[in-house]
Amino acid sequence: MDLTLFTLTRAVDVVVCIAWLYWSRWRKAKGCWSATEAAAPKFADAGLFSVSSAVVMWAWFYLPERLPKSYERWISEAAKVDWRLIEALRRARRGVFVYGKETGQAPLLQSMCKDYNWPMVWGDPAKTIPMPCEMVHMGCGPSCEKHAAFRFATSFKFACATYFPLQIAFRFRSLKSRAALVRAVSDALWSSTFLASFVSLFYYGVCLARARLGPKIFDKETVTPQMWDSGLCVGTGCLMCGWSILAENTRRRQEMALFVAPRAAATVLPRFYDRKVCLTNRAVSVRRLHPYYGLAPFDSALVPQILTAMFLPVVPIPGACCLCSQCSRPPGLSSGTADLGPRCFRQDCDEYPELVGGLYYMHF
Repeated sequence: MDLTLFTLTRAVDVVVCIAWLYWSRWRKAKGCWSATEAAAPKFADAGLFSVSSAVVMWAWFYLPERLPKSYERWISEAAKVDWRLIEALRRARRGVFVYGKETGQAPLLQSMCKDYNWPMVWGDPAKTIPMPCEMVHMGCGPSCEKHAAFRFATSFKFACATYFPLQIAFRFRSLKSRAALVRAVSDALWSSTFLASFVSLFYYGVCLARARLGPKIFDKETVTPQMWDSGLCVGTGCLMCGWSILAENTRRRQEMALFVAPRAAATVLPRFYDRKVCLTNRAVSVRRLHPYYGLAPFDSALVPQILTAMFLPVVPIPGACCLCSQCSRPPGLSSGTADLGPRCFRQDCDEYPELVGGLYYMHF
């Protein structure tokens, strides 16, 4: 699906560029070319990147399972945010972390208060409404602007450690000339500035929404602190951070936008796979399953059975509450043949299927 979205995005880009070329020629021939139309191509890539980045960052915050693991991990390394803070905002969105109500969520942020030497009452949503913005700053003090500057500096350092080696590696053969060296350093600095601006704008957008501007523009009765921390503040940060692409070189904005757009689309579109592919993938990865199920190591002798099972129907797996009739433990897996039905996967149970072996479909 990722390759399909990548190809589709490139194809749509070509079609839009051709359509815009004909449109601009027609408008100029009629003498109706406006300043807005002249400026549109300059901000089209930035707008696409901003929207795509907003979708990706929203997914990273609330739906991280929809992002590729490597991509999600890299964003986490660049953001450097305390996981307890993210979890508190996620629980607020789910209606578990509620201001002014005792829901047993105080220990989550109170452990954070203990680590940062803050008053313990800050971490109790039943008593502190809303959580102080200083907690979002994670030790940078109460100033939102100071925190944004600190985020810019730390992210710039992180980005330089990433982009400078890449520029040197890509231009290694041409670095003998001074002009090539200056170009490599310049590109690395531009890219580092872009990433640092991305991170700092995200954090500052959160602060603007929940503390600086949001409560001053909207009455607390209209937009409550619970509503801000349930998604509005994160959404503001997501919408703001993408415009940092304006700090990047103009020639790279289109590539950056077309790089992020397929990933944003992948987080929105549902993923449907052929059951044959799912069955084969689960069978091949059987060794990586949790040891609770007591699986035997994958045997290469099962390959013929795997190929055979690709043409057999896959039995839907019962819910996690379904227990084996023999050992009263969740089977977790279901056999790949229609006549056997769900069986226990532990070898010490009488229900362990000896015939099918490793051909099972995992239920998550």
